[in-house]
Amino acid sequence: LLLAGRDEERGAAALEELKAEMGGLTNATSSFHKLDWTTDGALADLLTELNVDAVLHTAGPFDGDMNAGVLGAAISARVPVYVDVADPMDYIANARAMGERAQASGTMALVSAGAFPGFSNVLAIECARRLCPADNGIEHGAGIKDLDFAYFTAGLGGSGAVNLLIT
Repeated sequence: LLLAGRDEERGAAALEELKAEMGGLTNATSSFHKLDWTTDGALADLLTELNVDAVLHTAGPFDGDMNAGVLGAAISARVPVYVDVADPMDYIANARAMGERAQASGTMALVSAGAFPGFSNVLAIECARRLCPADNGIEHGAGIKDLDFAYFTAGLGGSGAVNLLIT
């Protein structure tokens, strides 16, 4: 697992926290790389040099990167998998516009995999599984035909419109 960022002190602290979370995993390795991804080509060069398998981009706010620069770097480096948790509509539109480039480079990009709808849908699936456990002779969740749930989006920095659109 590779972490990258501009601040070495924060990076070292994150690395220590990660190592503590990984516990006794002996086959897991992690490292921190000081990087300002806004420096032209720096991120793509690092991803290429390290032969990265996947990029998980959680360093919002994404409205500071409306051109989807991290995704662009992943595409340029031919990273096979890219996932982010973005929610600004302009960012999402620009990321989607990179679809042909991503496909040509072999990058599968999952944009806007955040709380709405990402994690919320995972929770819905878990609820369905628990409501209809496999031990009653029915496949997990197979007895659930429809599941309705609602979101309270106040205080999310104006992302309510996005949440309603993507859920």
